Amino acid sequence: MLMATARRYTMEQIEAARKKLRSLPVKEAGKTRGEVAEFLVNDIKKAMRQGYTLRDIRDFLAEAGVSVPLARLQGLFGKAPKPEAVMGKDKAKKGTDQHPAKGPLVPAQEAFPPKAALDDMAP
Repeated sequence: MLMATARRYTMEQIEAARKKLRSLPVKEAGKTRGEVAEFLVNDIKKAMRQGYTLRDIRDFLAEAGVSVPLARLQGLFGKAPKPEAVMGKDKAKKGTDQHPAKGPLVPAQEAFPPKAALDDMAP
């Protein structure tokens, strides 16, 4: 059985490889949608100060060939959609403060009689 020997490289080969690696041009892979939004954040803020909405900005970006979802822009600026818009009109009208089996939820402080009522009950 033959034993494999470790391959050895000369310093000239190593230096040639180093020169090759150092001379490589920067390879640009582009930016993701999230990176684009972060990259343009100052320009987006300026447009918002000028009265444009995030929907307008999303549309302008799309016209420029850059697709950034509205949710991404809203998340970037802390402007999440209102819960009613997400839940739909039916749930927003009914309210979500009721438990189906127990009826309306009562905050803890209202669940007990006020302190004045307790004082009246004292012997």
